[in-house]
Amino acid sequence: MDNDIYASLGRFLRQFRIEAGLTQEEAGAKLGIDRSTLASFENGRRRPSVEFLLLAEKVYKADVIGELRKLV
Repeated sequence: MDNDIYASLGRFLRQFRIEAGLTQEEAGAKLGIDRSTLASFENGRRRPSVEFLLLAEKVYKADVIGELRKLV
């Protein structure tokens, strides 16, 4: 995947977090990562693992993997 896909995925992650009513700090705690790591995922600077994306689906109650499929 190229960087544009990760940037788009990051926007979806941010949107899902906001729709879940969570701050980066709150979401990071639920996801077991630092706020700064979550910010890097949301900004497309770091690439999240599949395990993270599956956990994010549960925490955010959103179809993260489905959105990823649309990008590839």
